[in-house]
Amino acid sequence: MNMTNLKRKFISGSPPASTTYLTSVVIECFSGYRWADSSSNKTMNCEANGIWSSIPTCYPESFFGIQCGDLSENVSILNQVYSYGSPPSAFSFLETASIKCIYGFRWTDSLYPLIRTTTCTENANWTPLPACLRMKLLSA
Repeated sequence: MNMTNLKRKFISGSPPASTTYLTSVVIECFSGYRWADSSSNKTMNCEANGIWSSIPTCYPESFFGIQCGDLSENVSILNQVYSYGSPPSAFSFLETASIKCIYGFRWTDSLYPLIRTTTCTENANWTPLPACLRMKLLSA
């Protein structure tokens, strides 16, 4: 495992030459990087299949000042509590929003799932979502 490319290093235990079941190592991010949850270190365990359990990601510190702006038009943000009916103007890096098309609109790719999730990325953009388009009224 090349730890330099992963932006993290071993601080307890040592990287085994081969993966041995139940081997544990403690890792931390290199200087200038951090975990999403701000903890100081993480433990990885070698599973029975020889693969490491949930290898965490270290992100550059600068990413945590990133803000994503408004979501696309015609969507309703479901997982945010805000007063007076106005949504927040920005979300931070790695924050997610559960959204759906507002009444009278639908997703361009399909009707379902009705609720979609998008995440604020390191580029200050949202992960891709289809657009919400106005549904045509059925004529009688």
